[in-house]
Amino acid sequence: MKASIEKLSKQIFALPASEQIELAEMIADELAWKESFKKSQKQLEILANKANQEFLNGETKTVFPKEINLN
Repeated sequence: MKASIEKLSKQIFALPASEQIELAEMIADELAWKESFKKSQKQLEILANKANQEFLNGETKTVFPKEINLN
């Protein structure tokens, strides 16, 4: 893995500075998204349970055409 990282690092440093900055921003955005997703697991679980309960109570309606089978 170290060799792969070293090879990738060489490719990155060969890029123009503007592309290096763009790549760094993309990586930073990805890391921030992963952290945000990790922190939101409890809220997502609550929302999923609420949606499931609404479905079981018949409080939802289908938004997909009947031809599409999601099961």
